[in-house]
Amino acid sequence: MNKTSEALIASRTKHSARAVKESLENTDIDSVINELFITSKDELFSDLLKQYEKQIILAKLDFVKFEKGLHDFFNKTSEYIIENKLVEKFFEFSYFIYTSFFDKESKEAVLIAYLDLLIEQASYLGDHDKLIYGVNADGQPMFTGEIYPSIDVAMNEFEKHMSDKNSINIFKKIFKKYGYTFESFGEFEAYSRNEQLLTNMVFQCAYFIDDTTKDMFPFPYFLPATEMLRLPREWKTTDFYTSQLDNRTNLLPPSGVVATYINAKDIIEVTFKEKITENRIILLFKIKMFNGKYTLGFYDHKYKFCWTLWRESNSKAFIHDKVENFILENYCHLVTEMEIDRKKNLAIKEVDDIYKPNIFHFEYQVLVRYEQAIGAYINKNIECPKRRLFNKEDYKSELRQFSHLIRKLPFGYMPSDEAIKRAKELGYELGSGETFVRPFVKNIHKKNNP
Repeated sequence: MNKTSEALIASRTKHSARAVKESLENTDIDSVINELFITSKDELFSDLLKQYEKQIILAKLDFVKFEKGLHDFFNKTSEYIIENKLVEKFFEFSYFIYTSFFDKESKEAVLIAYLDLLIEQASYLGDHDKLIYGVNADGQPMFTGEIYPSIDVAMNEFEKHMSDKNSINIFKKIFKKYGYTFESFGEFEAYSRNEQLLTNMVFQCAYFIDDTTKDMFPFPYFLPATEMLRLPREWKTTDFYTSQLDNRTNLLPPSGVVATYINAKDIIEVTFKEKITENRIILLFKIKMFNGKYTLGFYDHKYKFCWTLWRESNSKAFIHDKVENFILENYCHLVTEMEIDRKKNLAIKEVDDIYKPNIFHFEYQVLVRYEQAIGAYINKNIECPKRRLFNKEDYKSELRQFSHLIRKLPFGYMPSDEAIKRAKELGYELGSGETFVRPFVKNIHKKNNP
């Protein structure tokens, strides 16, 4: 690692340390200790809990010592995670932390402190100019570029000139060198807010992104701090939709469903895809806005918990709650037998063609066409998705559990170290061209009998 990278990482770690301190500022040490109390049967989780708890308590008791030792703590922890191929487990642990605190307002300060530490820890698992957005089938991190490359490098360089009389001109000159044409400090603040919200989005969703869901990664990003978002009307309450989902009758097809809208204000398309883990169903939703930009969120059916990048912002009541309501209304259309019983002019109307609807609808009613991806075709050297109208009645859906198994690899491929290790733990010695597949749950679709 060169001196510039080392200095940048040290600077970022100091900022994270200060953020932890600020989040705990109005919480006394006894409350911090009480709120930190979480248990887990997972041995790795228990160990990580102890390590991060020590850091949070130290931040409250002796900030100088905490700040001084944080870089070494991150380094040692990242080395352990990487050497033992635990990147996926780290993001699983991060989600475990979030779901342990998210619905407890009294513990908000500790949750924010935890998130500040975990997000910074994730940056130590790869190059300083990359973000981890998912984990592939071999347990290796999947990387994307920073939201605003080198913007904090520029700020790090400018900080020593902040008290200069000509600071605004120095500010402009330094940031221009890194590709940013700011005219005021306020513009930088807006960029910083976008970077914070989007980095948090990438981190929060990383646990659910893998080889099968990487197409859900949202790019180009919708910029929540600087771009306005108008949202459609609400038909029924969010609680109504969550209760409907308790009696779901379908699962989505593995390829997902794409919804295209008319009259949904600034939302023109949403892609829905389910990720089925050992004990829960996660709905991923990628929203395409009027300006061609995207955002990503998820809904945890087990916890009845929806996450969008507005959840922790000042816009929760104005944007997050409305987005959640709209997403869950659509989800009910896709996987339940929800009845459109009243206020039909406000309910979403499913049509075969949103531009030439062949059934009655009210003026300005939200119209939607649900389509299922069925492959791709090439148009002028560009791969384009092939879709057909989605009809949930065409399919039965069931979850089927598959135990661990030995699978043949394509010619020339080798099993990962993790696959070899897991096979040995269960007494298997992999042969040439074989790999070990962990237990998994698969969504099986069967055509209904006519």
